[in-house]
Amino acid sequence: MAKKFTLTKTVASKAIVQTPRADKSANDFVQGREPTRAKTFNIPIRLADQLRIIAAKRRQTDTDIIVGLIDQFIRENAEEAK
Repeated sequence: MAKKFTLTKTVASKAIVQTPRADKSANDFVQGREPTRAKTFNIPIRLADQLRIIAAKRRQTDTDIIVGLIDQFIRENAEEAK
């Protein structure tokens, strides 16, 4: 035999309804971050291992080091890209 149930409408308080949304792009803009694009690539294990060790010693992430290297490379070769 099925149990009886009723549907009721509950009203959320305004504090919950009007919470500010977390706008990622606005937060990135305020913190001075550029928009990003995901890139997926494979690197040899020996390089990945060495990169991880260097990143840990410098208290950086692998991504920060790679982005820094790419940025330096592009700045040095900007004329060739035009």
